[in-house]
Amino acid sequence: KAIKELDALSQFIAGLPVAYKKEIILSYLKKQSFENDWIAGNPDLTMLVSSGVFNTDHLESLFDSCQQNNQFRQEYEDYICAAIA
Repeated sequence: KAIKELDALSQFIAGLPVAYKKEIILSYLKKQSFENDWIAGNPDLTMLVSSGVFNTDHLESLFDSCQQNNQFRQEYEDYICAAIA
């Protein structure tokens, strides 16, 4: 289910500007927040991601469950970054 969520997200945002794309997606999935520079640099993506258009429950749940497993968390972040690149 998480892979389907990521596929849908990455397909939809593929045409959006790349400025802070990885940072915005990862930060939203981890803690539902954005840096002010990211909002200014890519307002369309921050608005879209925070609007609730995308179902990311499973992606977020994986972040919540791997807080103590640094290796898995890093590999998971790398996987997400590769998928949205």
